[in-house]
Amino acid sequence: MKDLILISTLTALLLACGEQRTTSGSATADHQSPATSSVVFDESLSSDPCALLTPEMVASVAGVSVGEVEQLTMSSMCIYSWEGGKANIAFVRVFDDAEKAGVRFANAHKNMSGAEVKEAMQQIGEQAKRNLDQKAEAGEEVPDKNQVDTVVGGMGSSMGGGIQFEVVEGLGDQAAFDVTRHETKIGDQVLVSHANKLDVLIGNLSFTVSYSLDRGPEGSSISKDENVALARAVLAGLK
Repeated sequence: MKDLILISTLTALLLACGEQRTTSGSATADHQSPATSSVVFDESLSSDPCALLTPEMVASVAGVSVGEVEQLTMSSMCIYSWEGGKANIAFVRVFDDAEKAGVRFANAHKNMSGAEVKEAMQQIGEQAKRNLDQKAEAGEEVPDKNQVDTVVGGMGSSMGGGIQFEVVEGLGDQAAFDVTRHETKIGDQVLVSHANKLDVLIGNLSFTVSYSLDRGPEGSSISKDENVALARAVLAGLK
């Protein structure tokens, strides 16, 4: 559980680091620019991700009955699973200013080279240690700070090829599908996986959905269509 919390914290810091970039990294596509709509959502949405992505929505996309879908709420994530697959919604954020949210989203979804990822992860590791120190001083139970270097190193090396996004048109104000390739070495084997998640911005609200199927020894697969379908269901539920 603590390892999951640590990885979630580091991922959030990586996202924040990306949001602060203004010149480094290449745009996901020439036609993607900061865009916003006049829609404004209440901050309370960020505290209940399972209300945004429901079991019914997941079952419809997965082609299974609602009774086959199991739900788990963990921190700010809502996780669903069924035989042969899983899906989740996470990082639901409501910003004060929709226009600034558009700029932050565009900055966070610029492609990064392997060298840029390595540098960013080093900065994130130091920030994560400071955050853990602050939480520990406040009396919170936190993971071992020494684990940060191990997790950061593993995340950085697995993304040695950089971070890659594909623009998804016609989905909210902005949408970017993360196709980053991850390589994890275990003994003599190299396991390949993909980020396989979709980030969406509508007005002052952003969220991330992920849909994947269990491929077993066949390895990782990309489920772009299903991720888009999940996101469309979430957006439809907001209206």
